[in-house]
Amino acid sequence: MAGPRPTPTHVERPFDVAELFFSTTNRKGIIQSGNDVFARVSGYTEAELLGQPHNVIRHPDMPRAVFRLLWDYLETERPIAAYVKNLAKDGGYYWVLATAGPVEDGYLSVRLKPTSPLLATVEALTLLGVSIDAADEYEFGGLIEEYEKRMDSASLEDFDPMERKQ
Repeated sequence: MAGPRPTPTHVERPFDVAELFFSTTNRKGIIQSGNDVFARVSGYTEAELLGQPHNVIRHPDMPRAVFRLLWDYLETERPIAAYVKNLAKDGGYYWVLATAGPVEDGYLSVRLKPTSPLLATVEALTLLGVSIDAADEYEFGGLIEEYEKRMDSASLEDFDPMERKQ
């Protein structure tokens, strides 16, 4: 699927909280399969998605550091979950809570509509233009360390990724 990327709009793509969508990729992130919900919500046909890099749906509002963290986990055979803003073919957007993990010959990502109040914080940070991309390696490393500590204790309720330790 060659061609220009869609121009982002401020139109949210609808989907129901009961709808789950999934995709599988190879180890390089190339889409191998996906369900009809993935195709419908993204606005692409299954044929358009298959064989494409999964970042075909990457919204420019998403900090690159989020994907760096995701790939760091996947490449070390660890699952990860994250809020992700995706870009649809028509330029619309949709937020998901994505859980990704290794499977034979690649990765599986299962996504659902976020319902947690934590999404409002994530959206606000994105809308304010706060980007982890600008963080230096020390700060990014600290973010990963804090995330892993919270995941180990299974408590993310008071996790503030923008909080800087003195």
